[in-house]
Amino acid sequence: MKLANNWKQILTGAWSVWFMVLGALLSVLPIFLDWLSPGMLNLTNVQFGGILALTNFIAIFARLLWQPGMDSFLKDESGAVRMRKRTVGGAAAVCIAAAAFIGPWEGLRTKAYPDALAGNIPTVCYGETRGVELGDVYTELECERMLIKAVTQFHRGLQRCLPTLNTIPIGAQVAFTSWSYNVGTGAACNSTLVRKANAGDLIGACNQLPRWNRASGMVVKGLSNRRGAERAVCFEALAQ
Repeated sequence: MKLANNWKQILTGAWSVWFMVLGALLSVLPIFLDWLSPGMLNLTNVQFGGILALTNFIAIFARLLWQPGMDSFLKDESGAVRMRKRTVGGAAAVCIAAAAFIGPWEGLRTKAYPDALAGNIPTVCYGETRGVELGDVYTELECERMLIKAVTQFHRGLQRCLPTLNTIPIGAQVAFTSWSYNVGTGAACNSTLVRKANAGDLIGACNQLPRWNRASGMVVKGLSNRRGAERAVCFEALAQ
């Protein structure tokens, strides 16, 4: 084993190194600064954990990205051709990132309540309605676990009608997963958005998001804001 010929350049300029350093800093901050916690940063544990996990996942995949001047770093010892295509993260990274995105929009309610926007359906934690009854109570940790599990299920459900989901940029996957979590897999899979995405028109699919801003036939400002944020994340990912 030996260092790459351009190891100094890699150390100072490789994206993967930058993200690994950022991940390390995020990991040690709560240890050395005992006054710091996710809550004091206005983040829930799942959001803070999502940011940390996503940073480390990006570092892994950044290792595969081609950077000008990093040739020896990106080739293996056999001299194989480096990967030039835009790479995307695994489903686990996407679901963690999606959960971190979804949490603030849904809001945390540890006691089940009737959601007026959803027809007074019993809802709890981060917008969960499946199997929920009024009076149900959960801890914050249980809600965070429930969110991760639900997001994973919705991501898989969306992938059944959008088979190329895992091949598109992470930000677009996050946007589409957040939208599907909010509107339901059935509505999502029967949508123009999914038809456009399946046809390879991701820009058109992103532009469909703002149309899903109604509840009970009425435009809801909160939904308009959320769809706008999802659209922004979607376009940012496609522009990279």
